[in-house]
Amino acid sequence: MVSYLGGMRTLRSSGPRGPDVVLVAESDETALPTINETLVSAPLAKLGIAAPPPIMHYLGVAALGTSLRRLGSSVAVHDNVLRIPAAREAFLRDLDAGPRIVGISITLILAKATLEKLTAWVRQRAPESLLVLGGTGVEFRPDLRALGDASVVGPGEGPLAELAALVKDGRDWRAAHSLCYSQDGREVWTGRAQAAHPDDLPATDWDLFPTQPLLGYPIQASRGCRFGCAYCSGPRGGQVLRGVAHVVAEARRDHERFGIGLLRFTDSDLTAWPEHATALCEALSREGPPLEWSCYSRVDDLAGAAGLAPAMAAAGCTWVHCGVESGSDAILAGMRKGYDRKAVILGVRRAREAGLRVHAFFMVGFPGETRATVDETLEIVDRVAPDTVCFSPLHVPYGSDLLEHRDRYGLSVLERGWAHATMDSVQAEAETRRCYDVVARSMDRVAFGPLVTGLRGSSLSAEEALGYAAAVKEFHRGRVTGDAAAVDRALGTVLAARRRQEKLWAAAGWGRS
Repeated sequence: MVSYLGGMRTLRSSGPRGPDVVLVAESDETALPTINETLVSAPLAKLGIAAPPPIMHYLGVAALGTSLRRLGSSVAVHDNVLRIPAAREAFLRDLDAGPRIVGISITLILAKATLEKLTAWVRQRAPESLLVLGGTGVEFRPDLRALGDASVVGPGEGPLAELAALVKDGRDWRAAHSLCYSQDGREVWTGRAQAAHPDDLPATDWDLFPTQPLLGYPIQASRGCRFGCAYCSGPRGGQVLRGVAHVVAEARRDHERFGIGLLRFTDSDLTAWPEHATALCEALSREGPPLEWSCYSRVDDLAGAAGLAPAMAAAGCTWVHCGVESGSDAILAGMRKGYDRKAVILGVRRAREAGLRVHAFFMVGFPGETRATVDETLEIVDRVAPDTVCFSPLHVPYGSDLLEHRDRYGLSVLERGWAHATMDSVQAEAETRRCYDVVARSMDRVAFGPLVTGLRGSSLSAEEALGYAAAVKEFHRGRVTGDAAAVDRALGTVLAARRRQEKLWAAAGWGRS
């Protein structure tokens, strides 16, 4: 039963027939409005394939579900509910069973329409459930918070467990820590709970999901970030490292219990503390199972520690994803990256010499950007030749220093887009497209398209995944040069890969139940 006291939703402890808590994570159903995503989806659109591919499991909701399960709550965890029919049907069945709490992660949701679709399902199928939102960025999105009954701000393990206990006992859930909720037309923020140390959290139970990915699973060796890049809205306040033994034990457990052979470290920067990262790699080499893995790494980490990249390769690392962002020293300084072009050149070189493949992210349009600084970025791409690359026009996220202190950066946020003294968002999009055109036309050693590690995690071999990225580039090159034969070759490669993916997805139970 649902009653309202002072505009607040309260729930009785009796009534649920299914799980105590249902958790779900998703990303936007349609391609994000970036140039890179448009290029990635273009071959599929040409082939008449509209459905976005499944995403590897989301670590956040799996970790939350694991913690709740250890504390005695019955939990159901879901993702890919907009992509996989079987996942969607399982999620809706759990909603129909009447859980006490439904939690939605908005970490990868940027479009309000996506969250509205999920919350509509909850309101229709489980009207008595407390609808809780959480995830990175929830504190900066009042428009999204308004769609839930409450939001958990910050790490959710402790607050969500506290919330579940209060609701189960029929007590006032507003007593939980780290909440934001609306009362009498205003938002109320409760005091933050102290975050648990990552060593005190259990290893993730991947059997919580009713549908499973084929190869790749995420893992974390730390929480937070030690850096303060001006454009980032990620977790602040430093980086808390997990003990090496805990990480190795979880990797071994993942392999032995779940048969996992491919891991993706989701840390903001696995190598931020090179000595610790080297110790982790040495322990994985010595004690860990046979694994292939990828991670995010800064180029200055790789440049500054000569033995780091070889240790990573020896421990099973195959790909590093580096947020290089620019080839201009002036732009890198404005971004507060903490390194220069020399570090980019040396870091990528050391990674490649160790046998690691490199994906490089670049951003176009940061304050001070001009066509000349974009040319510096293109020069550095051509010089270091990462295996794959993506370019994105500047996005000004909620919670970033760039947005919070936009006057300092000379940035104006417009109704649609942004502008500063040397560029605006329309020009940044044009420059981003130019970057892709230049790479497609003249840089044979560099590919672009979907992240290869994502393709590997969903089903494809390393060779197939690299071939897919190269085909996306060939498709784009053929279109801009009028080479119809190149377009056809690229479409053939993409179609063959997609058909193989679909067969493997069906074998894994990702079709209709």
